[in-house]
Amino acid sequence: MALYKQDWLHHYPTWNRWATDPKKNGGPFMDAMLHNLNAARYLMGRRVVGRAFFSDDHTHSLACDDTQFLKVDFEQGASAHLFITWAAELAVYDSAKNDREHIDQCFMVTDQGWLFRNEIREGKAVITATRNGLEKDFPVIPFEETFFDRYAKEIKNRDMLPADLPDICEAYEDLRILLEN
Repeated sequence: MALYKQDWLHHYPTWNRWATDPKKNGGPFMDAMLHNLNAARYLMGRRVVGRAFFSDDHTHSLACDDTQFLKVDFEQGASAHLFITWAAELAVYDSAKNDREHIDQCFMVTDQGWLFRNEIREGKAVITATRNGLEKDFPVIPFEETFFDRYAKEIKNRDMLPADLPDICEAYEDLRILLEN
């Protein structure tokens, strides 16, 4: 992989004050895009060698900026471009369930020029790979149960956490990359 690119447009969480508090959350990147940094690092599979973070306030009077972008450079010239904004006044369907409109644009490019996109075809998720007029579709097979599902179930049942759950080291590394000076 040479490039991982993801843009998210969200309505900001007006019903959730901690999300906009810089001391508790810090804004849209920490609130939502941090997970995509983890995905980019996983898919790149190589060491981070640099980063640049930009934060702006375009339309709101929040305690934090409403728009943030992180460029992460990896070994062998690869990079991830991660952008998120709360600047657009998108639809809110149900604030109690955090159900809101969001626009997600994501693609990946390999060092051989293949473009990978997430798409929905006939109601099913597929990964589409294109290059020089060729197109290949790969079905997305959903997990029966994710690590998050298992973690939530164990917490709810007050059981011991399974030993094969990912440890906190990956999350710590994502935070270090985002917050480093």
